[in-house]
Amino acid sequence: MSDSSLKTLHDNISDLISRRRLAQAIDQVEATLSVYNAPWQLRERIEKLRTDYGYLRRYALDGVADPGRASLYDAIASQLLGMTDEVIRASRTADSPRLYFSTLRYENMQPDSSITSLLERYTENVRKTGLALFGGMDNAADDRSMRDVQEKLASRLFALLWVTHPLSDADAAAIEGFICDPTVGRGIKQQLISSLMLGALEIFDAARLRIMLSIYYRSGEISAELRLIALASLLIAMWGNRGRLSDRRLADMLAAASELPSWTSDLRMVFVRLLKATDTERITGKMEREVIPGMMKIKPELAYRHDLFVI
Repeated sequence: MSDSSLKTLHDNISDLISRRRLAQAIDQVEATLSVYNAPWQLRERIEKLRTDYGYLRRYALDGVADPGRASLYDAIASQLLGMTDEVIRASRTADSPRLYFSTLRYENMQPDSSITSLLERYTENVRKTGLALFGGMDNAADDRSMRDVQEKLASRLFALLWVTHPLSDADAAAIEGFICDPTVGRGIKQQLISSLMLGALEIFDAARLRIMLSIYYRSGEISAELRLIALASLLIAMWGNRGRLSDRRLADMLAAASELPSWTSDLRMVFVRLLKATDTERITGKMEREVIPGMMKIKPELAYRHDLFVI
């Protein structure tokens, strides 16, 4: 299926949901699953959504008071969009030239594509390297070899975390434990937080946002710098998925975070940094589009005047 057709599919379902025509959106998603021979798990999920929406409508028509009706409606809409994303992702995986999908294809072919096992291997490599250095490593080649293994594992972890969807609870727990591990260096932790954000911007997964927020929570276990990086990544991912943030667990975590003494000041700091980054990007673009081309035009004249000065 072409990218334009997939975009049309996503736009149609998004339009139905925005106009609160949820029954038609469910019908269209179900038809799409049938056409593309989607996994049975998705078919079960669409049937459950249809049942939940049926109960929701029945209670509304019967006049039953339900304070959670709006949040349930939003959750059903978000899950429909999520299923649409999964169908589109599966359709593009086979032949899309984008880096995300080529990385996904590569990881699908690897026998060790497990986030938890790669995290364990990386931690074990850090432990062995530390013991070797503590004991006085005599062979520089061995030191380089161990560090090369560590760098390759870091690259694999970044790539695998980026393209894995959805993240399991076991993966989420392993990632949080890894980032809280004081024996692991800061660089790999920053890379994993970035990978969480990039994956969330590619295809929405509330688990990624919950992990980033949980990292921010851990004030006694993680440095202030990493916590702010996690918060900034969370805000970027939330902005990229605005309209999809109906996950109840995430909402509860955000409500709890707002009670933290540092929440307001940390938000202010992150927003200022993001605004400065945007302004820097604007200035860089202006330099590349206007200033540098103008300097290139007057370069011959400057060179001529320089020659006169030298003479």
